[in-house]
Amino acid sequence: NHKSVKKEIIIPLINEISSFDDIEKTFDFSGYVYNKTEFLNIMEMMIIIVIDTYISSEKENLNKEEVVNKIYFAVDLIEQGCKKR
Repeated sequence: NHKSVKKEIIIPLINEISSFDDIEKTFDFSGYVYNKTEFLNIMEMMIIIVIDTYISSEKENLNKEEVVNKIYFAVDLIEQGCKKR
């Protein structure tokens, strides 16, 4: 009986983050070209990437440092796509 990662982890995290009253004060948007909705979409993508990387790392028998490096690489790619041009 498998639980849904989306229902059990992703949606609750995004709902929690989106409930922040002053999300713009909590997170600095000044260096980027997105609004709150776009920010939440990016957060959702990052959560999915972290979960996917963790799952695939178990299959590949990666150590902690290798997993962290894969996550940082993916986050760097997302960040480069989000920066102001």
